[in-house]
Amino acid sequence: MIVLNDEKKKILFMTPTKSGRRHDKRITDKTGLARAIPEDVTIWTDTGFQGIQHNNTIMPKKNTKNVKLTDKQKRDNRIISGIRIISEHAIGGYKRFKAASDIYRNKLPNMDDKMSVICAGLWNFHLEQTI
Repeated sequence: MIVLNDEKKKILFMTPTKSGRRHDKRITDKTGLARAIPEDVTIWTDTGFQGIQHNNTIMPKKNTKNVKLTDKQKRDNRIISGIRIISEHAIGGYKRFKAASDIYRNKLPNMDDKMSVICAGLWNFHLEQTI
C-alpha cells in the first residue's frame, strides 16, 4: 500500500492493500498515482521508487559497488531522510492500530481495504485531537 500524507502526518490518500511482496513502484505504475499528482507538487520517495515518471521527485542517492557517495550526496540524503521521516511516522501511526499491522484473515471482499481506511481515519482523528 502506498500512503500519501501532508507535513502534519495526516494521511491524505492510500492505495488499495496488496501483499507485502508487491513492489512499491509496480503499485504506483498500476494505479497511475504518479500521473495523478500535479507537477508542482514535490514527491519525496525512498529508493524503492527508482524510475518513477514524475518530474518533481526527490529521492536519495544510492551507494554503488564501484562509486561511493560524496560528502555532499551524504548530506543531501540526510536532509531527504529528515523530511521523509514524517511519512514513516504517519505509516507508523496508522499501524498503531493492530488491525492494520497484523495479518488480516477475514475473507469478505474489500474488507481489508475498509479496515485500512478506518485505521487511517482513526489516526487522522488522533492527530486532530492532539493539536
